[in-house]
Amino acid sequence: MKPLTLLFSLLGSMLVLAGTVPRAAEKDLGFLLSGHPHIPRDTGALGVKLNSPRHIPRYTSFHQSHPAILAQSPAAQRLSHPVSHISNAPPDQYSINWAGLVYEAPAPGQRFTFIGAYLVVPEYRLPPNAADATYLTAPWVGIDAGTPDLFQAGFTIVMTKKGGNVETEAFAWIEWLPQESIPVPEFQFKPGDTLEIRIFSDWNAATHGTITFVNHNTGQRVDKDLDAPSPNLALTGRTAEWIVEKVYIDPQQGSLPLTEFGAIHWTNCYAESKPVGGGDIVRYDLLGTTKFFIGDGSTVWTDVAISGPNDFWLAWKPRPE
Repeated sequence: MKPLTLLFSLLGSMLVLAGTVPRAAEKDLGFLLSGHPHIPRDTGALGVKLNSPRHIPRYTSFHQSHPAILAQSPAAQRLSHPVSHISNAPPDQYSINWAGLVYEAPAPGQRFTFIGAYLVVPEYRLPPNAADATYLTAPWVGIDAGTPDLFQAGFTIVMTKKGGNVETEAFAWIEWLPQESIPVPEFQFKPGDTLEIRIFSDWNAATHGTITFVNHNTGQRVDKDLDAPSPNLALTGRTAEWIVEKVYIDPQQGSLPLTEFGAIHWTNCYAESKPVGGGDIVRYDLLGTTKFFIGDGSTVWTDVAISGPNDFWLAWKPRPE
């Protein structure tokens, strides 16, 4: 990591842990998200500078209202106990780029080693009266959000409108930050398919993980192994998360608008933790998770509703003009 990048990362992390990220600081320090792998070809004519067809650089500083803030709140203390001991969910959080549910590890000495979910691929649609632009939606599951070693897997829907033409791309990917994401082009899906995504962290050596994609409509299954970019980037298993992401490019270009994904139904959601050094596995449902909504301080663009111990809905809301 370059010294300047490291400085921004450390400054960004300190501001996040303080629980306050002023908009001026966000702009000046380049609070770039840690959360998205790929976007499509250069769309310079649209005024958006992108990179190669399926890659955007990843950064180790984090977005506003990051899950790390939870560690500083009284609600986080409730998350230091097993899920069966939690009677009330923590307070809601608002983010410039994440919507979904986040869970913290249950107790000192425990760490998350597994997270999984089923979800239905949404229709590929642009928002009403969509202008020429690139629109992108990225659902994923992950372990260790808010740290430089986020381990995640998901899929991305990209729609680029230019004039009367719309180009659409959808693909699965895996990633272990700060390493670049890896496309999984062999895994095929379409709107309406029910996908299962599971990621496992080797509790014996938290520098290795396994990812499984299953399309329950076609029967296709793809398994991938992934190693941490460095032995120093072992997972801590501090958080587990089910997220839909709105991709933030940089302070100058801002974020890409979401596709109109409607309402994504997530089912069979659960996570597992294990004591460091071995012991019994503990399984968690969604009760006690923190809800994250995408918003800018005045407008909220998503809804999150838990419909059962292992199920929730994440809905798109159009941004008012």
